[in-house]
Amino acid sequence: KKSDNFFKDKTLITKGSATADDDDNDDHDDDKSPDTKNGEDKLCGDTYVFKETFGEQMNGAKATSLFIYDMKRKKLFDVSETEPDVLPNTVALSECVFDPNDPASILLVAHETYPRRLGLKFYNTRPTSLWLLKLPSYIVPQSVHATAKVMDIAPNDHSPRYVRFSPNGQRVTYLSTNNSYAHLAAQRLRCIAWPSSSSTVSSVSSFTSETIIDIPTNVRSEDVLKNGVFGGIFCYAGMPPRCWIDDERMLLNSLRGHVSGAYIINVEQKSIAPFDELPAICDRFRDIDTEICRDFYVLDVDSQSGNVLFQTSSIQRGHTANIYNVKNKKMHGLTQTIDHDAEQEKDTLIQSICNIETRIIQHTVAADEEHKQQSMNNVYESILYVPPKNVTAFESDPIFLLYAHGGPHSCNTALYSYSMLSLLFSGFAVLQVNYRGSIGVSNSFTHCLLGNIGDMDVKDCMNAYNEICQNTNVYFASRNVDASKLKKIVMGGSHGGFLTGHLIGQYPDVFMAASSRNPVLNLLSMLFLTDIPDWILCEVGLLLQYDSEHNEEVFGQQPLLDADKLNTIHQKSPYVHIDKVRTPYQILCGSKDQRVPMQQAIDYYKLLRARNGDGNARLLVYPDCQHSLNDTMEQELDAWINVIAWFYYHTKKSAKQQNVVDKVDDLIARLNL
Repeated sequence: KKSDNFFKDKTLITKGSATADDDDNDDHDDDKSPDTKNGEDKLCGDTYVFKETFGEQMNGAKATSLFIYDMKRKKLFDVSETEPDVLPNTVALSECVFDPNDPASILLVAHETYPRRLGLKFYNTRPTSLWLLKLPSYIVPQSVHATAKVMDIAPNDHSPRYVRFSPNGQRVTYLSTNNSYAHLAAQRLRCIAWPSSSSTVSSVSSFTSETIIDIPTNVRSEDVLKNGVFGGIFCYAGMPPRCWIDDERMLLNSLRGHVSGAYIINVEQKSIAPFDELPAICDRFRDIDTEICRDFYVLDVDSQSGNVLFQTSSIQRGHTANIYNVKNKKMHGLTQTIDHDAEQEKDTLIQSICNIETRIIQHTVAADEEHKQQSMNNVYESILYVPPKNVTAFESDPIFLLYAHGGPHSCNTALYSYSMLSLLFSGFAVLQVNYRGSIGVSNSFTHCLLGNIGDMDVKDCMNAYNEICQNTNVYFASRNVDASKLKKIVMGGSHGGFLTGHLIGQYPDVFMAASSRNPVLNLLSMLFLTDIPDWILCEVGLLLQYDSEHNEEVFGQQPLLDADKLNTIHQKSPYVHIDKVRTPYQILCGSKDQRVPMQQAIDYYKLLRARNGDGNARLLVYPDCQHSLNDTMEQELDAWINVIAWFYYHTKKSAKQQNVVDKVDDLIARLNL
């Protein structure tokens, strides 16, 4: 239903249209409102009406519109304006794809925004619809329709997206998840046999979707991580606009445990196989012994020539661009890696990047720590990074950082990262844990964390960390690290900040210092401020599926949550452990963060400072930054310098913190970051 204007009487004075006897009207543009300056008349009283945005990192967008430009007739059509009954303002569009066979048809991915808009960033499970829009004849003269018509052609799919036509236009594929409030989840690949003239099709039954690659069930995490069993499609990095090799085969990016790779899928045979493990591709990356894995992203596919443009990324090698031809099976590197860069050959710091040690470690959950019916998910992974030998002070003054990822449904991979390099060349060994609840293993592995946050994920991180600390002779064998001298620190962002808060609260005597970026510290306070209140209800186990009996609590169609549910939310928060925290704790926040609004972190900081003193609590607020704290280069750099300086200050007991900041700043400048 398109919202009506509050003021029904159109005779009311409109802004910028004063009556003829208005003596004060001098046509002074400086006195006009921004709306009037743009030549837009609005009814008096509407200027400051609240309008919801699409949440975090959506740049304040409040609505979407569909425009079509006819290049031959040189005409622009605003379909959303001329066809409001077909494209109401309660619907937002995120994908628009022309039908290659029929100029009067467009495929749309539509999001319902009424009665409440929920954040879209970092989600692939928001309910969407796949619409076929049949354009009217006044826009496309060949059309048989006088007005626009729309048809939902995938009514049984929860979240269709990434719509792609095959080169011959006879197939349409898309990805969709199960019904879940978890923000990221495994996807299935679906396909529709496409008609030659879709705009003339009148029945939804003419569009039959079939599953090409389904979401596996009953998959053990041990089989996925140790034996390479397929656990599902996790297309987190997105799909290139052109992804078809030919009319039967396509390429698709997907996480596989600690690696972001690509699959080659035969739609006709419904088969799937790793593309990045082809011999010609692997042979190109065999010259750096310390690089045991790399991320792989397909960027573009030319079905006519057979060329596949892809990027690889690893901490030792950096980013590389390459072309593989599927017809002649030949590889061509378009860029040189860090170790082969002629300009850097004499820079020992840059060259030593190749000597960073990386290890993938698999952890088994102790039987007495398994949660209810979690035997399917008792193996998880971590990535251990060790600084290059004899380049930093790590051998004589070992600092070991536990770095928890956010989400919680995300994943660490061994990709090239300037922030990771900064930590390593500051003399820190770093452990990143893909605790249970991470993506890239299986749907069951992802969802087993729901209702267990603050417990399962905390224990997984701590158990993995302790395993390394107790076996330094194995994991730091080449560095001769004395376990008794190991200095322990912890950090994370978003849900990683949530874990940091829990770790220093539940294990108050372990860490020498902690730092968090936009951390979740008080779930109850965040619930009424965030753009994703459903995330909280889902992660604490109160709301798992859309259209469930509790769905109204998200959209405000029922009274507020009862006391028991509010207490459940409260008890999951790091806030409940604040009285035990003794670790010096630094918090960094972005003032424009809509995902984890900073007020709950500010309240936590004030309490912590009052209890532990100024030297043990520090808060930084970045005025131009949203949730990721990377909106401006200057503020992003300042944030990382402060993280490293905080750890230096509390592990090396530097008398002058500014000297530490200068040292880190110089290091980052040398790395050209």
